Amino acid sequence: MKTQGAPATSFSGRVVPILNTPVDIDVRLMITPQDYDILQDIQDHGLKVKDVTNCNNDILTIYKFTRTNPLLPYIYEYDKQLFKIDELWQFPFETRCTKLGDCEDWALSLASYLIASGVPYWRVRCVAGETWKGFGHATVYVLADDLKTWVHINSTTPISMINANNLTDLPKSNDSSDDIGIRDVWFSFNKQSYSIMGLEL
Repeated sequence: MKTQGAPATSFSGRVVPILNTPVDIDVRLMITPQDYDILQDIQDHGLKVKDVTNCNNDILTIYKFTRTNPLLPYIYEYDKQLFKIDELWQFPFETRCTKLGDCEDWALSLASYLIASGVPYWRVRCVAGETWKGFGHATVYVLADDLKTWVHINSTTPISMINANNLTDLPKSNDSSDDIGIRDVWFSFNKQSYSIMGLEL
């Protein structure tokens, strides 16, 4: 995913409009918990985490909220349809403007909401890789309160398909029955760290 000469934490998922060619960006910058509109949305809807050691329920509530958020309605759209190019990662504020996005756009937005709500950043990972079904995907994994179990909160699942009442009812990492779970991780990141093929940078 890294282009020659680019920092190891970057990914060619952005395009300068007048150039219409990919540019490198450190993907950690694309998670934006400091976004004013996200922070205001969290305040307006009472989504602030009260206890960071016991926030499984908060994480599930925030996840479900991002599927029904009036400020940012969940609507899936491929980059090819939206931008006429194969790949363009939107910042959360851009997804809010277009009100459309694909897997990585919704993953970045979801991660931003979780961290802005007070979930410790190290319990949130955007993960990109090949799914158990064999296609490329970007999604979000969160570390449960036991600090041992990584849970998949899929970036592209609509609210009608989220039937879990508890966070740990959702698929865990390395669950081969989770068709859209990541089997082969290309890279993962949060606001502070980046990992490629197990190497933390």
